[in-house]
Amino acid sequence: MKPLLTFLILTVFINSYVIAQSVIVNPDGTHSTVINNGSTSVIVNPDGTHSTLINNENTPASTNSGSISLAAAGNIWSAGEQMIAKLKKTAPKHDGVSLRSYSFQDIDNDGVYELLEKMNRIEETSAGLLNIELSPAFEFVKIYKFKNGRFTECLTGCADYFSTRVYHYQFWKKQISNPVNLTADSKALIKSNKTLFINELDRLIQEMK
Repeated sequence: MKPLLTFLILTVFINSYVIAQSVIVNPDGTHSTVINNGSTSVIVNPDGTHSTLINNENTPASTNSGSISLAAAGNIWSAGEQMIAKLKKTAPKHDGVSLRSYSFQDIDNDGVYELLEKMNRIEETSAGLLNIELSPAFEFVKIYKFKNGRFTECLTGCADYFSTRVYHYQFWKKQISNPVNLTADSKALIKSNKTLFINELDRLIQEMK
């Protein structure tokens, strides 16, 4: 009787756990966990950030508390997947694979995810030139905001995020100008392409201003 009782308790616990959590597969292949707390749910992203969801389909997509309803969240993922598929069609490719990457991020902490498209002009013109350390230095980010059921490019209202990118490029310009703290591989790449790298960072800085 005791083993049977233990089995029943474990079964109830496991079933409750499965109901309480679900997983969202993001377009970049990473996974976000949705933890259902009853009246609210929490989306925990791979980078540790999270958003609170209100489990009420009648709740507007955005509220003053920075939360979104599960129904609105579902619309965001669906619209995001459609937008990513559309962008990939025209994105530069190497061996049939898009050279641009896509991710969801709540850049303004309002509980509504933005879609980010990352591109790298150096990689798109010379695929494989950059190593893992240097590649992020030249990433240009386009932001698409979710409104009226679809994603559109953010041309205004994203100034705070763009200003952080200016600091990012300025930091890397200093590193490339004096690469004492970089790896030997990066130093060799900079030695052969220093003018190209500095010019590209200057272009990106102007693009963000």
